[in-house]
Amino acid sequence: MEPPGLQVELEESANATLDRCREARPTNTTRAYMPKQQEFKKWCDRKGFDETTRYQVTASKMHLFLREEVVDREVRVKNSKRKVGVATVEMYVNAISDLYSDQHSRGPMRTLTLETA
Repeated sequence: MEPPGLQVELEESANATLDRCREARPTNTTRAYMPKQQEFKKWCDRKGFDETTRYQVTASKMHLFLREEVVDREVRVKNSKRKVGVATVEMYVNAISDLYSDQHSRGPMRTLTLETA
């Protein structure tokens, strides 16, 4: 096991790398994902999930969110009765999966740091 100071340095380095990757992401990807991730988080608030894991993405949370909030929803265009299409559902899956990836990229290092502190 690494000394706590070195563990903190490793975590900071990993987070800096993840931040740089996120900054290098195309603007349109961020613009497309952010509202969908925020919608997922607001849904988590409404559902009342435990505070410590409220926004943690799991397969079951994602599926319930998609079923309750996205699939079979009418498109958000005035005077339209069309349902959202497959592409919209896939965009939500991609956005929430991105949130999952970010959580898990940062998660293990935090756990190790807390265990050594």
